[in-house]
Amino acid sequence: KTAIVRRFLARSDVGSRGKLRTLIASQFDETWHEFVAMLRRALPTLPPEEIYWRFFLMISTLYSAMSEREWLKASSTFAALSR
Repeated sequence: KTAIVRRFLARSDVGSRGKLRTLIASQFDETWHEFVAMLRRALPTLPPEEIYWRFFLMISTLYSAMSEREWLKASSTFAALSR
């Protein structure tokens, strides 16, 4: 399974961004909006733009970590959790 995910991530970096955007939107838009709405309720003093960008950066970081699985394996936190 790992090889398939890594190939997908590699192809999504090189391939057509339009197709990837359409795929992501069709699968995750509703969840994205629900999650951001929950964050807005939990953090009412933060401007909506701030919540959006923080969430976007978190998702981007997760994407990067998943595409760099070797780094994740080397992480002491990951190593401790996988025991």
